[in-house]
Amino acid sequence: IATLGRVMFRYLGLLIFPLPTFLNLEHDVPASRAAFEPLMTTPALLGVLILALGAILLRKRAPLLAWGMLFFLLHHAVEAGHPQIEIMFEHRNYMPSIGLIFALALVAAWLLRNASSRLRLSACVAVICVLGACTLVRNEAWQTEKSLYYDAALKSPALARPSSNYALELVQELPSEGDDGSLRTDEQKRKAHEGIRYAERAVKNDPKFYDAWGILGDLYFRVGRYDDSLVALEHWTREYTREYPEGGDNDRHVRIAFQYARAYHFRADTRTGESAQSDYGNAITWYA
Repeated sequence: IATLGRVMFRYLGLLIFPLPTFLNLEHDVPASRAAFEPLMTTPALLGVLILALGAILLRKRAPLLAWGMLFFLLHHAVEAGHPQIEIMFEHRNYMPSIGLIFALALVAAWLLRNASSRLRLSACVAVICVLGACTLVRNEAWQTEKSLYYDAALKSPALARPSSNYALELVQELPSEGDDGSLRTDEQKRKAHEGIRYAERAVKNDPKFYDAWGILGDLYFRVGRYDDSLVALEHWTREYTREYPEGGDNDRHVRIAFQYARAYHFRADTRTGESAQSDYGNAITWYA
């Protein structure tokens, strides 16, 4: 709840100044841990209370404006009262934005009530041009899943999921496992090493993010770092088992087993036949 005020003003900013720099698939909003940690925790909460009080005081003088403001605040309050995996997501702003946009339109109409028709038209054209330009720029990020995750990874470098998702997109552009997964061109090698950088950042940000460990194990294997691949895959299985102690996605188990079998096969040259056989048995266990 302490973080609500800061998040609310971020949502306000996204609607009033929807610049591509501010828009993001996954916003990194650190949770508030004390009254002034981060510094704006208490001021933001006071700001939300002032907005709510202002809307209540305006309910008779400007009922439509008050309705728009309260619509925005109350819709966000409903979601804020429940524990959520993510502190902030832009889609949570869609329904509440109806009230705020309505209120902003009323304010704009009041400000331009005595303006000439030419000034009103100019203001409308300017707003349309600015919003249109911002939309075109933002569409560049939304062209593909890869470009969208890259944009999110750049804007939220401290979050694990955007970096992991971008690394996965790079893996999907590499040769498939059915083609033995080997890297044949410099471009493929560049993508593999770039994917490693982002996957490593993901597991550094969140060591329990098992998907990133799996991606990292795959990429390490493709560039010949077999020992590192095994370590990453062991992290993957450990974190996945911790998350799903009674089993989960069967496809994930199959992929883990396949990755283990590949890595163990390439390590067999430097290990005893007995050890290699044991490793293969571990892979079969995961497959089962």
